[in-house]
Amino acid sequence: MNLAEIRKKAQRERQERERTAAAGAPVVLHETLPLPITPPSELLYTEPSDSVSEYPQKPVGPFDPLGVILAGREAVRAASLQEVVPESAREEELAGFLSFTVVGETYAVEIGRVRETIRPRRVTPVPRAPESITGIISHRGAIISVLDLSKRLGLDHNSSAGAGRIVVVRKGGGFCGLLVDGVGRVVMLPSSAVEPAPAGQAAENREFVSGIARHRGVMLILLNLDKVLDIGWRST
Repeated sequence: MNLAEIRKKAQRERQERERTAAAGAPVVLHETLPLPITPPSELLYTEPSDSVSEYPQKPVGPFDPLGVILAGREAVRAASLQEVVPESAREEELAGFLSFTVVGETYAVEIGRVRETIRPRRVTPVPRAPESITGIISHRGAIISVLDLSKRLGLDHNSSAGAGRIVVVRKGGGFCGLLVDGVGRVVMLPSSAVEPAPAGQAAENREFVSGIARHRGVMLILLNLDKVLDIGWRST
């Protein structure tokens, strides 16, 4: 195509554009390409960086079910101690006591001296036994003497047959049973919560008591087991 033909073609295109513009149609000056459409997922995506996060997250380790259970038990124990033990005594060493009732009063002995609690059973009387000894029983292959704690403490009490519990406690190399009205719970006490026995009691009764404490509003009479069991009666 020579120069003259090129000029004629350009003139025809210019005239065509002018006629199109006069008619109100959009004028296309040059060919345009469609813009690429960006997916929404790419718009929301942020490229990770090597910088340290402003809010670091705690690393997640393997799931430890036993650890979760033990942590839960420790939380329950801490909450229980918080309810029972005064704030000033929570750092002290705690001692455990088993509580029980005798003639309407609540007594307790060191849990380390308690072997178990059993239901009363038929007792075999023993001639010339002390008054507070109701007799002997056979339990777990051992002969155990049963001491009526109400009589030993000099309390007015008529126990009914089959009622109460027997608390089996350690005495020297053997065991002895304490006949009580009912068994309560194990109580954890700091040493600061234990007060000495009142001085107003008779001397023979005061020696049976090692101290007085309170647990959830209930007064506990802590017994001196060595004195209570010292009645000149030998258990095997």
